[in-house]
Amino acid sequence: MKKIFILINTILLASLFGFNVINTTSFSFAEAYYNQTDIVSENNLPFEASHVSVKGESGLTEGDLDPQEINMVNVPKNNDLQIVTWAKISNSRWTMASVKSIASDYELNHPGYKVIAAINGDFFDINGTRDFPFATGGIHVSDGENYKTTDNDASSTREPIGFLNDQDKSLLGNVPIKRSEKMEITVYLNDTSETFIVDKVNEEPGDNETSVFYGLWENRSVVPIDVTNSHIINNAIYTLPHSISDFYGKGYISEFGNATLDDGDFAIKTNNLSLNSLLSEGTLVRVQYEFLDDFGGIKYATGAGKPILYDNIFYPDDTAFGNARHPRTMIGIKEDNSILMMVVDGRQSGMTGASQKEMAVIMKNYGAVEAYNLDGGGSSTMLILKDGELKTVNTPSDGRDRSVSNAILVVAKSPDISISVKDKLENTITFESILNDKNGYVFDDYYIMMNDEIKKVENNNVVFNDLKSNTNYSFYVYYKIDEEYISFPIQSTVTTAKKMPYIDYVHFDKKDNQFMIKTFIVDEDNAIERQFLIIDDENYIINDQGEISIYDFRGDLTSILGRITYDLNDNNGRKQIDFNNLFTKFDLKSYMIYTNNINYNNIKNVYN
Repeated sequence: MKKIFILINTILLASLFGFNVINTTSFSFAEAYYNQTDIVSENNLPFEASHVSVKGESGLTEGDLDPQEINMVNVPKNNDLQIVTWAKISNSRWTMASVKSIASDYELNHPGYKVIAAINGDFFDINGTRDFPFATGGIHVSDGENYKTTDNDASSTREPIGFLNDQDKSLLGNVPIKRSEKMEITVYLNDTSETFIVDKVNEEPGDNETSVFYGLWENRSVVPIDVTNSHIINNAIYTLPHSISDFYGKGYISEFGNATLDDGDFAIKTNNLSLNSLLSEGTLVRVQYEFLDDFGGIKYATGAGKPILYDNIFYPDDTAFGNARHPRTMIGIKEDNSILMMVVDGRQSGMTGASQKEMAVIMKNYGAVEAYNLDGGGSSTMLILKDGELKTVNTPSDGRDRSVSNAILVVAKSPDISISVKDKLENTITFESILNDKNGYVFDDYYIMMNDEIKKVENNNVVFNDLKSNTNYSFYVYYKIDEEYISFPIQSTVTTAKKMPYIDYVHFDKKDNQFMIKTFIVDEDNAIERQFLIIDDENYIINDQGEISIYDFRGDLTSILGRITYDLNDNNGRKQIDFNNLFTKFDLKSYMIYTNNINYNNIKNVYN
């Protein structure tokens, strides 16, 4: 079994980006230079995705390069992986959150899917100064829902990008974006839906026309609006009133009549008989602008910065922002249609940050033929799935993961497999594993890999032996296609139990009514929580050095009870060792006389 894993691991490592050999000369492109100097770490991700962290140097003069720290995720073209966009949006608020929180929110809303890597996305209203605060600067589309369809700055040269996971080329960018002139209402009817044009916004409809009403934000709150004879959607699933010309709403019709629409509400008023016949209390409706041409029907899209590369050609940015060095987040595509995500850290010692030219040379060095700049600075964040948790692998310049408005996630479908620790010893772990739902995958057997061994789960159990005590082990779940092991996005960690501590010997010293005890205990894994003496029902704590001194003691030595509490982390909780009758096992008087001359090795285990 061990040989099988080593072979798999070797193949996967060999497939990591293909640059395990450190560059010895600078790579030149876009009037800039880059040289990789070290590989810091490499991580295999499910379905042949991979992460690598490197150190390098870049600059505009070959002989004068500054240090860089770069993290990259490579996402191969794989039917089991998708690139998606996500934002943590409440029913009527755009909520800023860390990339990790956004990823967790995606998983909560998409049972059966796991996020295996993530980066921050679009520029955004970080200070909440816009009328509808904290939203992305550009468009945002998730699961085909067009939550935002305009750019905050109509004169902006920033470029939206989209992800086409079901097509040969999965990254869409550097193309004109067009939007429908008017919003559309989709009415959901059991397994079908019908769509109608919205003719007006916040105006009474004319003959055969339809209007949508919603309150607009001013000075960081909604200005309510009155409607009559309308289909009211109170407390909608979503009401996102970015502006009079950019709205997304979805919810169930709650009533027909007159109302004051406040935060979280919208309404439909129609003179279209066909539409009106479909609207009733409890009907689900959606209102949104639709994208056309290249972005028509897009399922995942976000605003982005200016292009860096397109068709292997450098796109310069000679603005102050483009020429300055900042932490940067980038995304691109390679010749083999794999997606390259990258974060270049900056504003810290040994982490310079990159200008537009440096972004181009670095992305080009690692195989990108097309690349786009995302939000950077303190927002630059990259996470990967490692040991069952999404962990930040770069060093954000804020010193923490900044809250942002959206993120780009790499997600994988996952079967529902419950794995728990059935038994835990210092050298053995027994897992109980139950397959609840294959979630579309086809396999007969599945396997758990830990400590360089892959073992088949049989009768819902698998046992790993020959482990080290008190050691943290990562484990992963695989299935097989032919003879190839494929990793599911299911992984976690487990720690073996601690070794049992034991008393080696006890040193006792007494003079008049004072005495000192020092315990010598073998506790290799620090299982002991506390040592103390119990004298006349009172506890006297033995310090971390195993020592205690009792003054003016006039009681009976044989009544003293010693106790050690310990926890082996074996799921059996806290236990205790009592050592009593300490002082009756040999002549105390002679022991006191010779105590300073005793060779402790000669009395080892006397007091066990």
